[in-house]
Amino acid sequence: MITDDLKDAVWLTHPGGTASIGGVAYTEAEMAQVSGDELTMQVAGSADPTGKGYPCNMWYTSRPIYSKTGCTLKYDLQLGPTALTAMNGMETDGMYAMTCADGQVRLFNLSAQWLPGTGWMVVNAQGEWVAVGYNPNYQPGTKYAVKIRHSWDLVKNTFSVLSFDGFLVPAPLQNVPAKESNWQAGFVNVQVQPSSKPAGLPWSSRVSKIELKWA
Repeated sequence: MITDDLKDAVWLTHPGGTASIGGVAYTEAEMAQVSGDELTMQVAGSADPTGKGYPCNMWYTSRPIYSKTGCTLKYDLQLGPTALTAMNGMETDGMYAMTCADGQVRLFNLSAQWLPGTGWMVVNAQGEWVAVGYNPNYQPGTKYAVKIRHSWDLVKNTFSVLSFDGFLVPAPLQNVPAKESNWQAGFVNVQVQPSSKPAGLPWSSRVSKIELKWA
C-alpha cells in the first residue's frame, strides 16, 4: 500500500461562483499551512449583495494516482467555536481523472460533504446531493478522524463512495457513471471546500494529517 501524506502539497484556490464550484465568493477567505499538512481556514462575509447566495471557497491540490481500483482519503477535522451556527457545510472531494479501458479519459467525481443536522452526503447519478444516513456529531474544539473510502471501475466506468468511518453507503448511491473529461489523466485533485449560510457569519476550521492511502 502506498501512502501519500500531502505534507509537500501546494494548495491553490477557487472562490465561490467560479470554476463551476457554485455558490458565491466570500469577502474574506484565508488558509494557512501551519505545519506539514495542517491547514487552518477562516472565512467570513458574502459577495452577494442580495444576501441569498451561499458563500464558499475551494482549496485544492493535485496528486498522482497510484491505483486502478480505489483509494482512502483520511484527515482530521476540527471545527471552530462558531462553525455550527455559521457554516452550511464542509466538502472534501477526490476528483480523479483516469484513462479507462476504452481509451477515453473520464472524471471520477468522488465528492462528499458534511452538513450540521444532516450528516454526510454524496452525489448521485443525477448530480444531486443525497444524505447517506451517517451523521457524526462533530462539535467545535474537538478533533475527529475522518476516513472516506473511494472506489472505481475503469471497465464499467463507474465510481462509488463506499464508506465513511466504516459506515457503508447504501447501494443505490454507489456505482455512479463517470463523465468524459479533458482533465489530465493520472492525477487526482484533493479539494477542501467550506461553505457558509447566506448571512456569511465568520467561522473557522482546521484540517490536518491529510493522507491518500492507495489500494
